[in-house]
Amino acid sequence: MRKLVKVIQINTYKGKFLAQLISFLKRENADIVTMQELSSGELNLAGDTKTDVFESIKNSLGYGGFFNNDQIISD
Repeated sequence: MRKLVKVIQINTYKGKFLAQLISFLKRENADIVTMQELSSGELNLAGDTKTDVFESIKNSLGYGGFFNNDQIISD
């Protein structure tokens, strides 16, 4: 029997549409979710600078996961 795996890759827009994003992810019930433009503090657009977008999504949906903020910038 074949098992389908549902994968979603989504841009969080720094939390600008956080409530709608959480509703979408609940509705879609994906097996794997990858995200870009996660932010916290003054960089987020969620309306509250104390909001950590990644942790908000994890806690709202009961997801496990990790955030990697490694960036390599060179000339």
